[in-house]
Amino acid sequence: MKTPACRRQQCLLSGIIAVMLVTTVRANELRNPSFEEGFPYWWSYNNVQVEAWRAYDGTNSAVLPSWIPDGYGGTGQDVGMPARPGDIVTYSVYGYAEQNYISTTADTFLQVEFWINGASSASQVNKALVYTQLDANRQAWILLTMTVTNTLNNVTMVKGLFGGGGWTNAGGNMACFMDNAALTPSTRNLLVDPGFENGSGWWTYSDAGREWWAAQSGRTGVAFYAWNEGAYGGIGQDVEVNQNNGHIYEFSIWGLAEANYSSLSHETWLKLELYDGATLKQTVQKDIYAALTGTLNTWQLFTLTVTNTTDTITKITPMVGGAFWNNTGGNQSAKWDNGYLRQINDGVVNPSDAEGFAGNNEIDLVWANNANGDNVMVAYSTDGTFGTPGNDTSYNAGAAIAGGGTVIYNSAATMYDHTGLNPNTDYYYKFWSVDGNNYYSPGISIGPITTTPEPGMMALAGLALVALRRKSKSGVGN
Repeated sequence: MKTPACRRQQCLLSGIIAVMLVTTVRANELRNPSFEEGFPYWWSYNNVQVEAWRAYDGTNSAVLPSWIPDGYGGTGQDVGMPARPGDIVTYSVYGYAEQNYISTTADTFLQVEFWINGASSASQVNKALVYTQLDANRQAWILLTMTVTNTLNNVTMVKGLFGGGGWTNAGGNMACFMDNAALTPSTRNLLVDPGFENGSGWWTYSDAGREWWAAQSGRTGVAFYAWNEGAYGGIGQDVEVNQNNGHIYEFSIWGLAEANYSSLSHETWLKLELYDGATLKQTVQKDIYAALTGTLNTWQLFTLTVTNTTDTITKITPMVGGAFWNNTGGNQSAKWDNGYLRQINDGVVNPSDAEGFAGNNEIDLVWANNANGDNVMVAYSTDGTFGTPGNDTSYNAGAAIAGGGTVIYNSAATMYDHTGLNPNTDYYYKFWSVDGNNYYSPGISIGPITTTPEPGMMALAGLALVALRRKSKSGVGN
């Protein structure tokens, strides 16, 4: 696999290395939220327009064409971001109703939609009616806001919309304005310039770079120049954090393989590297070539998660890479856009007070669940080696964990009897808490715990000890 040897000296997108502190996290996921650039990034329907007639700040705002009798219209923006059940999204805009703006009460609204990857329509729609608030505060800018909780799995896009309808042409001064919109998720994007719009934050190595024709949305994305036979390249960003073990990070990015994109099957990948200072502490990687090329010329969301299992990390680096490309002649690049790095939660807390009590062919295990009451998964091994459970993965009893250990229990109780064991044998155990999204705590281990010998063997051992004592007392052999 090709990896960057001295990547921070090679072809930086912005010409400098941009390292982001957590304090600079982008709270608002919307681009051009004040319409200062006109309508880039926004979509609209039925004659909604950007004008410089009135603005909350700056120059422009969006205007609903309420002089059209019984008309309707609106504007919104699509945000390519993953969302899990329980994630909270707040959508807000500043609104201004002129003196003669008239709409039916049900037809001036904010709306948040959650879209599952590949769906042809929104899978969850939440609407907040705001006409009454605007009517009570005419000729003044007021903040309109709604907060919703996602209930779905596999959400890959969230849309925020401001709309109106059922208008009456009351004559003059009848517009409704929208400005300074914000879509703010509870788990914010830690990346600088996630859509590669201004080239800051990211670095590249070898044959990769920003291109207008590589954009999923906005003006630019990143392309792998896969027409260079046997070449390699990639992108990444260094994000400063200060976290201890148990915290979970998720990196996602949209990718598209053109019709003739070709590389070795294991040479297109996502990667997350966790550092303590300059020391690399942990790496996870996912090969995505098969999925990327399985549906050509289609944007797909690729996701990789990691649970920090070290005491402290100070930097996390998400990367996308490719190598050993084949020059297949035209339409052969891979495109990337709209990256997202977020901390899923504060970490799943370990169970506690784990103990094991040995018999001759069983070991009785007990533990205490964490304060959240999360389920506990227990695995055993005979050599003390355990792998790390994969987040988003459910394990049943009998399942092997990659890297070591076999699952014997996964449920809500606080005890389990591990039976059918060999006598006089060492066993090791590891316990993980598991939350509702199948995310795992770092785990706690106990052992070795040694099963007792079989009763017959114990009796023989006792007779041998008696004989030895008699021999010692009689002086035989001295």
